[in-house]
Amino acid sequence: MKGQEVLRWDGRFRLTGLGDLAYRILVFEPKSPIPCVSIDEVRPTPEDVTVVLERRSLSSAFLEGKVLLAPGSPARGAELICYSRLSGYRTAFADGESGGFRIGPLPPGGYRLEVQFPGASTTEVEVEALEPDERRDLGRLWASGDPR
Repeated sequence: MKGQEVLRWDGRFRLTGLGDLAYRILVFEPKSPIPCVSIDEVRPTPEDVTVVLERRSLSSAFLEGKVLLAPGSPARGAELICYSRLSGYRTAFADGESGGFRIGPLPPGGYRLEVQFPGASTTEVEVEALEPDERRDLGRLWASGDPR
C-alpha cells in the first residue's frame, strides 16, 4: 500500500498519504493468502487504530478431501479455489496425483470452494463455520457434478 511503513517489533505501523476516504484494514499472517482480520470503514484520524488479534482468529483450520471424476478415478490436475467470506479474498490450490487435497491453515469462518477441471462444469461447495484447529473432511468432490 502507498506510504506503508514497515511493521515494527511492537506491532505498530503507519500509513501516510491517504485521502479522507473509508478504508479496509486487512491483517495477514506470514505466508497466508487469506486475512485473519478485516476491519471496514476505517478513516484517517490523528488517533491510533487498535487491531486486536484473538487466538481464535488465527489460521489453524484445514479443509481436506478428494476430487474425483464421475467413474471414481482421481481428477489429476483439478484446481480448487477457496473464497473467504470474511474478506472475499481467495487462494487456489492444485490437487495431488491421488486427487487428494488439504487446504490450510485457514482462519476460522465460512468459505466457498470451487472445483475446476478442464472439460467439466465447475462444482461449488459451501463450508459453514470452520472452527479454530478444525480439520474438516469434505469427503469426495466430483469434478463434473455429483454422479448420484
